[in-house]
Amino acid sequence: MIRRSSCWPKVFRTSIQAIEETLSILDVSEFNRAADIIFKARHIDLYAVGGSAAVARDLSHKMLKIGIKSTAYDDAHIMLMSAAVLSDDDVVIAISHSGATRAVNDPVRLAGRNGAKVIAITNYAESPDREECACGPQFNLSGIASAG
Repeated sequence: MIRRSSCWPKVFRTSIQAIEETLSILDVSEFNRAADIIFKARHIDLYAVGGSAAVARDLSHKMLKIGIKSTAYDDAHIMLMSAAVLSDDDVVIAISHSGATRAVNDPVRLAGRNGAKVIAITNYAESPDREECACGPQFNLSGIASAG
């Protein structure tokens, strides 16, 4: 049995470590570029499945609190339908721990072909979805999705 008092230090250490690791690899100029793309977007769709879907819903909620409207999708078919109607005024934020989730990457590719800008939040800088990213092939907000 795990004692509650022994869990808290580990939870805090893990959270702090995740934030520090993210800070150490985050390219601030690319992060700011992503923010500019988001603020200029006509519409923002967030694509994620599984555990990453909770992160997408949380991000959508936080964006709404600061006045940015977005829609989080966690169904592959609905993501494809969404991607089919996006254009160059729109943004897709793809959230995937691996960056290799086909249910997310297929709609991301379609959205990119339709002109939408793509921002990927993943745990790995060298993920397959990076090729569609609007902020250059190396732009991934690595670690944020897994940091909770």
